[in-house]
Amino acid sequence: MNQPIHAWPGLMTTNQAAAYWSMSPRSFRSLVNAGVLKPRKLGPRMIRYSRAEMDAVAETFPAERGDRPPA
Repeated sequence: MNQPIHAWPGLMTTNQAAAYWSMSPRSFRSLVNAGVLKPRKLGPRMIRYSRAEMDAVAETFPAERGDRPPA
């Protein structure tokens, strides 16, 4: 799902955010649960993730293949 960066919304659902980082929603939720990324609660059942925050967090990930982001 390679889309130009302007095609991704500024606030994404869990599934969109997982696709943005090219991972499964389950793996993405594991990172959220580990505190790597904080969700934004917009309502009782509406959770979104900021693309700008995701980009900033992604910059802290190790560049080498197979390394995991800090938890």
